[in-house]
Amino acid sequence: MSLIKLHYVRMNRYDYIIILTIVSVIFAGELFGAFVPIKIIGSLSSIYFVFFFRGWKKDYMKRIKVILAFFVLFLLHVLVSAFWISDVKNYLIASLSLYCYIFDFLLIFVCAQKANKPINSILHGWIVFLLLNLVCSFWEISTGNHFTTGSFQADAVERDIYGTWSNRVYSAVTYGNYNSYALLLCLVMLFVLLYIYFKEDLKNRLFAVFLFFCIVAILFINTSRGSLLSLLFFMVPLWYVIWRLDKIRYLILCFLVIGGTYLWLEYSDWIIFLIQRKLESRSGASDDPRWLLWKAGWDIAIKWLFIGSGPGSMMYEYAQENVFILYAHNLWIQLLVEYGILITCIFAFLYLKLLFFTLFSKDKFLRIIGLYLLLCWPILTIIDEGYMKSFHWIFFASVYSLYYCRKYMLWTK
Repeated sequence: MSLIKLHYVRMNRYDYIIILTIVSVIFAGELFGAFVPIKIIGSLSSIYFVFFFRGWKKDYMKRIKVILAFFVLFLLHVLVSAFWISDVKNYLIASLSLYCYIFDFLLIFVCAQKANKPINSILHGWIVFLLLNLVCSFWEISTGNHFTTGSFQADAVERDIYGTWSNRVYSAVTYGNYNSYALLLCLVMLFVLLYIYFKEDLKNRLFAVFLFFCIVAILFINTSRGSLLSLLFFMVPLWYVIWRLDKIRYLILCFLVIGGTYLWLEYSDWIIFLIQRKLESRSGASDDPRWLLWKAGWDIAIKWLFIGSGPGSMMYEYAQENVFILYAHNLWIQLLVEYGILITCIFAFLYLKLLFFTLFSKDKFLRIIGLYLLLCWPILTIIDEGYMKSFHWIFFASVYSLYYCRKYMLWTK
């Protein structure tokens, strides 16, 4: 089949499954209860993979054998830790969620091998997902209302730029708090950037730039310091992409400068106020309670001899340490506390391996991913209160699938 025919081939059912799986992450909350769509997709796909899928041994196990071994170790730890777990309720919730997310990961990867346009589908899935989140965000910001699963800080009162006290303006959508949502938006920025590079027409590229400005606006409104720092480092891969768009780069750069200048002229007072308010909330890094949380997490890991206290045990263990916040606010500490040093080290190895093969790839598309994983993602590991969430799993499933498709299936669009 020629490259021209492949370029115009229509999407098949696997393309749509990829998009549906990514978009389903937004649907959560009391409306769904335990039947969250992304978990239902994971549980149904597990039935398919275990009982009906015949391609594991012949094809797919060879392609993803290291990650599969990591997932098996994850699940074995879940089973073994049942013998010493204290918080049974959270253990069951975390274990079942982990099981579903693993098969969500595998579903995206396998569908990417069977889809007609896997790269296109993954990027479109994240763009549609972003659009739905932006609609929800601007509704929250304009009305002051929040979804049930994002109303944690709805009663917080702060002084605004005019000196009056009012409810905090923020957006959390369905992710619990504004820090989690800010982290998610930083993850989505990677796919917006890849969309700019991957698409060849000006209309799609300018549309993606517009979406980038929308993300920046919400990040400043939420004023999560870690996400703003990640945004700052994001300028490096952004510049790398713009400079490789040939003649169109000047138009894109002009659009970015005009958009940035407009936002600064119109909202500079608010931007400076929001940043100063966040910086002045603590006198220094030593006052950040995260240091206390990380130290407590390290003490818990030592107490459990680095074998892990079990899935969903973080809150219980922090309560035992008499820490006033029951979350680690650190991906690495949470992994150490709940899953032990072996799983933490393997995850770090897989991350470094993916970073190396993307950052030093001859493929510029993969190099963009590498720059992001090097500069932006590490900062995002110390923002959120907890990290075993669906969008983290879908993020890495998408990134790894893109890596595999670009390395072994360069003809796919």
